[in-house]
Amino acid sequence: MTARNHNQQQQVHHTKNMGRGYKVNGNVCDTKMRALRRRYKTIKDNATFSGRGAMKQWQYYHVMDDLFVKKPATQPRVVEGTDPGDTSRATPSSSDTLQPRPTPIPSPVSSVPSPVSPHGESSCDEHGMQPPRKRARPQQQLRSSQLLEGLTSATKERADALNSFLATYKQKQEDDKQQHQQQQQQQQQQQQQQQEKYLEKVEALHQSKVSLLEGMVRMKNDHCLEIKTLQTNHQNVVQKLQENHQLTVQNLQEGHRKEVLELHEKIIQMQQEHQQQLVCIIGYRSNN
Repeated sequence: MTARNHNQQQQVHHTKNMGRGYKVNGNVCDTKMRALRRRYKTIKDNATFSGRGAMKQWQYYHVMDDLFVKKPATQPRVVEGTDPGDTSRATPSSSDTLQPRPTPIPSPVSSVPSPVSPHGESSCDEHGMQPPRKRARPQQQLRSSQLLEGLTSATKERADALNSFLATYKQKQEDDKQQHQQQQQQQQQQQQQQQEKYLEKVEALHQSKVSLLEGMVRMKNDHCLEIKTLQTNHQNVVQKLQENHQLTVQNLQEGHRKEVLELHEKIIQMQQEHQQQLVCIIGYRSNN
């Protein structure tokens, strides 16, 4: 079989098995591993010859480098797909020759063996036909029942886990709600206490303000009374001083008037005496 027919066969088989699961056999793994090894060898040689660090351009270089430090067997021993009817096996390598090979089970329908391709696959797949059923059906049914039991138990565990998660989540929501309510109550109590303290402070400040205003009013009244008394005393003192001054002025005026009158009388008396003296002198002279 040519490589083209082999690729077409693989493509038809892959298209037919789409939707039923993946199908990977030893040939596909061997082909991919050989391609990776060729790519790794090419990059390794180019990097060795040129020294330009070409291994940095390929993302699988370090993985392949770690893988091929020791030369392992790259061909898998047994590979089976997820399709329940898939019973293909990889061709054993030289290292697997010591192990016993599984004997093929003849079909119950016909004793003639089905034609097999050189790659280990039935030629019926090439024409789109299904291979005949084999006697492994009870084992497949047992496996299917085991898978169903495992799926049922997993589903039950998942449901139990989901229910426990929902219960835990619901309990957590209730706890959070209670905690939130407690926090709100505590905040309300704190706010009420703060408001009461604030009102007490405001009332104390108001009382102190009222007492200060009352003290200021008393001081103002006392000051006004003191000013009034001082003004009254000052007026009385001024009035007394004015009266005393007037009396003193009157007394001085009367004394001055008396002195003036006395002086006037003395002057008149002195004038009379002078006239008499003149008359005497004139008479004396006239007699002489």
